[in-house]
Amino acid sequence: MKLSEHTYIRAAVWLCLSAAGPGLAQTQYYVTTNGSDVAAGTSWATAFATITRAVTVAVDGDSVCVGPGRHGTITEIAITESLRVWATNGPAETAVIRANAAAMRVFSLNHAGAVVDGFTVTNGYLASEGQGAGVYLAAGALRNSLITLNSGWGNFNANSYGSGIYMTGGLVEDCLVSNNWTGAAAGYGGLGYGGGIYMTGGTVRRCRIVANTAKSSTGYRNGRGGGVYMTGGTIENSLICANEGPGYGGGVVMVGANARMFHCTVSDNTSYDDAGAGVYLTAGAVSNSIVYHNTRTFDQAHVNLNRGGGAVDYSCTIPLQAGTGNVSAEPGFLDRAAGDYHLRPGSACLDAAAQAAGEHDVPELRPVSPSDRRTEHRLRPQAGGHGQEGY
Repeated sequence: MKLSEHTYIRAAVWLCLSAAGPGLAQTQYYVTTNGSDVAAGTSWATAFATITRAVTVAVDGDSVCVGPGRHGTITEIAITESLRVWATNGPAETAVIRANAAAMRVFSLNHAGAVVDGFTVTNGYLASEGQGAGVYLAAGALRNSLITLNSGWGNFNANSYGSGIYMTGGLVEDCLVSNNWTGAAAGYGGLGYGGGIYMTGGTVRRCRIVANTAKSSTGYRNGRGGGVYMTGGTIENSLICANEGPGYGGGVVMVGANARMFHCTVSDNTSYDDAGAGVYLTAGAVSNSIVYHNTRTFDQAHVNLNRGGGAVDYSCTIPLQAGTGNVSAEPGFLDRAAGDYHLRPGSACLDAAAQAAGEHDVPELRPVSPSDRRTEHRLRPQAGGHGQEGY
């Protein structure tokens, strides 16, 4: 399906060009790459030049419609009120880019009504102890976006956290988080935590977290959580693959009692010389998930799940885990080499899931960009249960 045909794009254009219903928006502002920040900003003809200007002028309940193109920003775009910022043409055509030589994140959201929808967010950069070079999410929602090529460096024994997204609350939904890098300069002693996402709370839903890296200063071999580092929060219905966390947890690190992973596939992630290339679990819960084909690179051993605590139920991994309803048979992905994680007929993971309190099972999974292939799979439920879905 092409992005221009996608439902949310049509909805975004409609919201920008028409009244959106009582109470949804007081004023709609517009941003184009050839606009002017001294203009009124209340139509396409009088559009602002920068998203920062539109967000500064807008008040609680307004919306900002952003036209296609590369939108540079020299300051962090901070949304601290109920404000919707939409890209009318979606992430394939609309990028927000750090255009400042200094260290700076791109977006921050800190209001339950704050929404950022349909952008590529890229080139964010933070130095020592940086959190969320691409997006810092405390409250609100990040949707239908590509978070890519953001980086964080920890210097002088300082660490770096969640270069793609750092979240303490809120919702990340239908996003692709890829090729973000967190780490430390050689010889400085710092660590990278959560190359793609670092989360202490909130929910990640129906996302792909792909090809992110967490490294360290000591031979780059001690980063933790290449894809996701969790001390809390929930990740569900998502694919976590091809991430690298050389220390441990190439795919996911779960170290908090409130960390939850439901209906996910964790595959083809790597660590270098420690266990847990797929998931490193000391606390929290994994259920209705597949953790398979994750590799320790120094000897090519399959080290899918390193478990020092926490719960694992109704999941597929090898070696077989203690818990309810777990299986260890090869899951039978349809075309793993091509990134297609559908399950083949006859897979041991079919009819192997079970419903758990608080889990969501959403049947419609949407692609993020025209070139980004959908790789949905399903771990079908037993009677009365929920199925597993991801990309």
